[in-house]
Amino acid sequence: MCLVEFGQWLRNKREEKGWTQLQLAKESGVPQTTISGWETGKITNFRVDERLAMIAHVFSMRVCELPLEPKPDTIKVNEFTTTKHLETSSEKELAVG
Repeated sequence: MCLVEFGQWLRNKREEKGWTQLQLAKESGVPQTTISGWETGKITNFRVDERLAMIAHVFSMRVCELPLEPKPDTIKVNEFTTTKHLETSSEKELAVG
């Protein structure tokens, strides 16, 4: 699903609960302007952050269950971080050794 489809999904879920954008904003803690931007496709550059976590929570879901495509690749971020940490540790060991 692309962002526009995510926006449509979000609108459908919100309407299933009978909520306005403002009510979803109050329930989730996500600004109404962000919800509107997602639903209309005006916000097209976003990353996995606390806003998506709050949306997932209000619909009793996990972030990885949200209909986002491509799926956020947090594993690569963690692998990069881990690899970077290991490289840094190895460099320290080489410098000390």
